[in-house]
Amino acid sequence: MRNQSPSKSYHKSKRGNHGNYDCRVCKGTHPLRLCRRFLSMNTIQRKETVQKYGYCPNCLAHVHSKNSCFSTSGCKYCKKHHHTLLHIHPRFHMQSNKYKSTTSDSKSSCSKSSDSKSSGSKSSDFKGSTSKLSNSSNSKASKSSFQRQTSESKNGVPKSATSSSEPSLSSILKQNVITLLPTAIVNVETKNGSYQGRCLLDSGSKMSYVSKKFVDKLNLMTLELDDEIMCPLTLVSSTDLNDKIHVILRVNNRIAITTPSQDLPEEIKKNFQNFVLADKNFYKSAPIELILGVDIYSKVVTDGIFVRSGLPTAQNTTFGIILYGTVSI
Repeated sequence: MRNQSPSKSYHKSKRGNHGNYDCRVCKGTHPLRLCRRFLSMNTIQRKETVQKYGYCPNCLAHVHSKNSCFSTSGCKYCKKHHHTLLHIHPRFHMQSNKYKSTTSDSKSSCSKSSDSKSSGSKSSDFKGSTSKLSNSSNSKASKSSFQRQTSESKNGVPKSATSSSEPSLSSILKQNVITLLPTAIVNVETKNGSYQGRCLLDSGSKMSYVSKKFVDKLNLMTLELDDEIMCPLTLVSSTDLNDKIHVILRVNNRIAITTPSQDLPEEIKKNFQNFVLADKNFYKSAPIELILGVDIYSKVVTDGIFVRSGLPTAQNTTFGIILYGTVSI
């Protein structure tokens, strides 16, 4: 009887001591979705890694392919059959296609210019003395034009360059700019049900807080610890009810933050209509009830950032996309 050829080694990955699988990327003992090296990659590199090591692109399992995957939960952004960590936003495709078209146009223009130069050189061989006369007249014309440009310039800088000066400090200060802080709407689980709260993700804050007004409103349980009042909470993402985080916040009766400082034009929302926003009403001025400092910020921020000139920065989190930056109105 003919011996069967052994299957590939990556289909025989063993479970670790804690029920996790051996990671083929970093050789550690954890699922791929928890691999730090994998999470540090951009989306294109992740897709290539999944394909290279034979992971399922839908659920990142290592024992079956996409065709035999029974998972019904696809990407939480576009609902297609791939893992959320492999999602590429359509805007990135648009920018990539724009770059490709610009590159191809530049290449075609370069080839055209080279063709015209070659044809010009060929035709000059047949023009003889006529071409010499035209070349001499052209050189004279170019000399005179250079002299005119030199006389029009000031200290070696053309007038056209000096006219387009940088904006002054006074003109910058006169611009009406609104600062947008990163906010998210979260569900706060209590014994009486679930209530929504607006939180600020503040990486510059050493601690996390909840307003006393919000605690009293929901009649939340509090604890006294070292002369401080603490409030244990379970925060649930409003975009994905499976994303939960357990936190202990300090009760603060001096939280008086309203962001943005005034309502922004509703048209700004159209720039992010394809995003799963953590705060759908980010452009409306509203008070902050919870502040998630750096102790929690690092736990909720995930890979994925979108930067576009003239628009707030979009950052991916477990609560959805948060927006922050300056907006000119």
